[in-house]
This record gives sequence, structure tokens and C-alpha cells, in this order.
Amino acid sequence: KKLRMVRNVVRQGRVVRITAEAIELEQGRLGLEPNTLIVDCAGDGLPKRPAVPVFSSGKITVQSVILCQQTFSAAIIAHVECMDEKS
Repeated sequence: KKLRMVRNVVRQGRVVRITAEAIELEQGRLGLEPNTLIVDCAGDGLPKRPAVPVFSSGKITVQSVILCQQTFSAAIIAHVECMDEKS
């Protein structure tokens, strides 16, 4: 029901490029007013990265250890770092 309230739907393909003047799409261009704020949600928020050790040589590499759970993964890494060897 709420989706039907959305106005100005643009169906011209995927985003190709965003400039200060326009959002360029596969099948067109959407002009922008000066000082328009663009929040780009088109990028890959979870790109596949090579596996690396979380803990190595005094370094902690914060990364996703549970798929699609970045915040929880960071909390787990912090918890493990705070544990003593007896835990």
C-alpha cells in the first residue's frame, strides 16, 4: 500500500554514472537541481573479498564472519578479542 504512494518513478534501466548535473541511466538521463543530495544505494554493499585471518601479528581485520551481519560480526570479533585464554 505504501509503495503506491511513491511518485516520480523512473524506469530507464540501471544507474551507469552519477554526476553533479545528472543521474545517467542505461536508457536515459535524469537531470538534477543544483545542490541535490544523492544517496547511492546501487553499489554492492557486500562485495566478495578474499578470506584473511581476523587476528594476525597484532592486527585485527574487522570483516563479515556471519553472512549479511556486519554489526553482529564486529561484536563477535570484539568479544573474542576481550576473552582471556581461560574462556
